[in-house]
Amino acid sequence: MAMTEPLAVSIAEARRHLGGVSNSTIYRWHKAGQIEIVHVCGRALIRMSEIRRLLKINQSESHSDPSRGTELHAHAGVIARVAP
Repeated sequence: MAMTEPLAVSIAEARRHLGGVSNSTIYRWHKAGQIEIVHVCGRALIRMSEIRRLLKINQSESHSDPSRGTELHAHAGVIARVAP
């Protein structure tokens, strides 16, 4: 049986997908309009499409060598990809 990707994930799961950013960073990005949070049955969720969009933006703006293995870092409300 093939596993399917969820449509949305919790804030905690989204943080893991985004390189371990803090709750404060997620909510700061939301307040700045950089990421959308949806509420379903009282739970705050982030759509996987939002996470992929952020990662795609980050990848296209990255100047690092992807073959070296990079990781995401949040600084001043912007996701940046830096070499280890």
